Amino acid sequence: MTRHALQAALLAPLLLTLAACGSNDTDDDDDFPNPATVRGLHAMADLDAVTFVIEEEDLDPLTLATLSFKSASGLEGFDEQEYTLRFEILLPDESDRSTIIETDVEVVDDMVYNLVLAGTFAAPELFVWAEPFRDWVDELDDADDNDEDITVLEVALGHAAQTLGPVDVYLESPGTSPNFATPFATLAYGDHQLPIEIDEDTYQLVMTPAGDPETILLASQEIILDAATSQLFAVLDDGGVTTEAYTIRQLGSSLGVDLTDLDAESVLSVVHVATGTDALDVYDARDLAAPLVTDLPFATRSDTVTLADDRLDLVVTPTGNPGAFLEQRSSDVDPASYTRLYLLGLPGDLQSVPLDYDTRTFATHARVRLFHAAVRFRTFDAYLVGPEVDITLANPTYGDLLYGTGTGLVRTDPGEYNLVLTEADTKNIIAGPEQVVLEAGEVIEWVVVDAPDITQAEILEFEGER
Repeated sequence: MTRHALQAALLAPLLLTLAACGSNDTDDDDDFPNPATVRGLHAMADLDAVTFVIEEEDLDPLTLATLSFKSASGLEGFDEQEYTLRFEILLPDESDRSTIIETDVEVVDDMVYNLVLAGTFAAPELFVWAEPFRDWVDELDDADDNDEDITVLEVALGHAAQTLGPVDVYLESPGTSPNFATPFATLAYGDHQLPIEIDEDTYQLVMTPAGDPETILLASQEIILDAATSQLFAVLDDGGVTTEAYTIRQLGSSLGVDLTDLDAESVLSVVHVATGTDALDVYDARDLAAPLVTDLPFATRSDTVTLADDRLDLVVTPTGNPGAFLEQRSSDVDPASYTRLYLLGLPGDLQSVPLDYDTRTFATHARVRLFHAAVRFRTFDAYLVGPEVDITLANPTYGDLLYGTGTGLVRTDPGEYNLVLTEADTKNIIAGPEQVVLEAGEVIEWVVVDAPDITQAEILEFEGER
């Protein structure tokens, strides 16, 4: 077999489960070597999903994975030889994927090759972080035969955050000050620290500028690192997914998880789309001394405000009348998250709907969201179509959008469009056509509210914020 040899096919599930990287120790010289393994990591903040592809001479390309930002593929086993590895993307108005960047890699057995897509779409970079493969399955078998326990693991580090300079990374017991510790690794952009063996334990990862232990860039939550595993921690730009500038992605027994900064703050913005309701104030229910958002008129969106913790404990009142509660909301939010709170409903019957959002922008596409706040219409259909498209011959872009709900931030090709709303399952127009020009890198939010004409709705437009 020239690709995915039989032994690689048999070992691949174990590789994916253990995500094992490091040196291979064996007492049996007749054992087969472990096949070269390959993994892709998407670390380019200004691109949506990309395709990770491997190709060898005279054979068709093989798609290894479709990767969203910050995600990694599983480990795949391959024969020893040279391969072309690349990342591809489907650009607007194109039917075939285009290559973002590629490189040729001569792979050998008993090695793991991490291919990291970094930089920006305008200036892409591809790092190859190669490290020895450690066969934990073999070691566990040997330990079991000898009635021994394995109490160690291996940790590797890499730096793929283009906007961040050289850093020191500390891996110590939780609460240990960098002032009293030695960096586990010092990394510049593109650098890779080969695996280092440590004892299984509970750790905290702390990152500072290189040579500056006083300035904490990130201090993670506690991390339990299990024995007989191999972990790769990758420093990445966050790109607006959360409120943090940087993140550290842990690649180990799963396909990746972000380490949350203990000091990360969650933020809130409020959209007042309650037709017929005057200006509103929004308070933290635990502190009614001063509003978080004050004097917010209808059809406007507030600036972002910082939440006291990862909870929404909110009270909404008429402006200047903190004793008259119009709405209360209590719910948890994710750490370092953005929350948009929509205030909608009829006078005297205010409702609040929180939705997650983020501030990412794509170099190749726009992002749009549509939110339904028009009380008179339980549902509607929405068409985002080219100027020449007759909606009577088209299917809705967003069908049966229910009152009080919204779409996600949907990746959309740049270009000229008409935005048209109709009664659900009909072609009876209730709003539009609104002429829309979408540009790459733009984030647009449309909120539908009631119009003075009771048979119609209006479309409010808000641009994204960073």
